[in-house]
Amino acid sequence: MNKLAVIDYKKYPPKNKQLRKKQLAKFYNDNFLLSKWSNKYFNGFLDDKKLRKMECFVLERNGKVVGFVLGRKVGRIKSRYNLTTLLVDKKYRGKGYSKLLMDKFLKTIKKNKETKKVYLHFRDSNDFKGFYRNYGFSKHRITGYYSNGEKKHYMEIKL
Repeated sequence: MNKLAVIDYKKYPPKNKQLRKKQLAKFYNDNFLLSKWSNKYFNGFLDDKKLRKMECFVLERNGKVVGFVLGRKVGRIKSRYNLTTLLVDKKYRGKGYSKLLMDKFLKTIKKNKETKKVYLHFRDSNDFKGFYRNYGFSKHRITGYYSNGEKKHYMEIKL
């Protein structure tokens, strides 16, 4: 049986939330070697103590994390959201799972009437430009370089 579910991280019971937090940090660092996050940084992001309206949706297949999407408001700028991470396990790519996560993320963000724009960055090695364009993201430009020399791409969508 292949049970697939997109779960709002904030709705996990506290005990499960702590376990998922560890699993998500490990999943991220195992699947995105170019930009590892410390557990402290990752936990701070998920704990959202600065009340930046963090949104995280976890894709589970038979109870195992196979992907997630993560974002939050930009500092005190209530009108802007940063889509920080959209990640699916390599074994499960090409099955529409990124689309499931993105649909849930954008649907949730659009409910907040203060949010007027969502922006994101990606690397050359993660060229999702076409994927994001299909959602209406535009204004593609290079905004700098990552430490390994890859270009830092920027796109945004107005809601």
